[in-house]
Amino acid sequence: MLYQYGSAAFGPNPDNMNVITAFAALVQPEASGSLHLSSSDYRVNPLIDSNYYGSPSDLAVELYAYKRLLSILRCDVLKPVVLSEVYPGRNVTSDADVKAALLQGAQSFHHALGSVPLGKVLDSSFRVKGLEDSRAIDSSAIPLPPTCHLQSSVYALAELAANILKQEERYNGTNLTHLIFNQFQIINWLQSQNAIFASSPPV
Repeated sequence: MLYQYGSAAFGPNPDNMNVITAFAALVQPEASGSLHLSSSDYRVNPLIDSNYYGSPSDLAVELYAYKRLLSILRCDVLKPVVLSEVYPGRNVTSDADVKAALLQGAQSFHHALGSVPLGKVLDSSFRVKGLEDSRAIDSSAIPLPPTCHLQSSVYALAELAANILKQEERYNGTNLTHLIFNQFQIINWLQSQNAIFASSPPV
């Protein structure tokens, strides 16, 4: 579990008040979502099932963490600082009401990974199985979620993949053309090709 807060409202911001948003994030869920192609046309959105709280233990851990977070924010020490509670509200105290508030207010952490995982879709050199000259080297290749934010894991994955590519170039005697794009260049290119991005939550 990750306890975190932001110095801004994740919802409507009350006038003339300083607001923080605290949350408990299930960083390493047990249940997995799924991603499937819905058409051979790349412009058609894929079928995405986020499968949030897809196992009883995921929901139990998140519910425990959410109740713990509420107890911290409602403790006597913080009463001079926490003047009011916008969501879920101080009247939400029973297990059933806290669970309902959790399920209604839950949001994605937007750290998508594992849509083409190593071992299942990719081989040990990050090649897409069954395709020629196609690799995936980003968070989609990570088969299981780490216990932290993805950024450092993606850096480590990219360095590993770069070393594999350099070794293959050295041993095979081939001249690879390395094209380096950043995320915004890729998005701009896809938009120029009239690609349609899925608006469903990532898995």
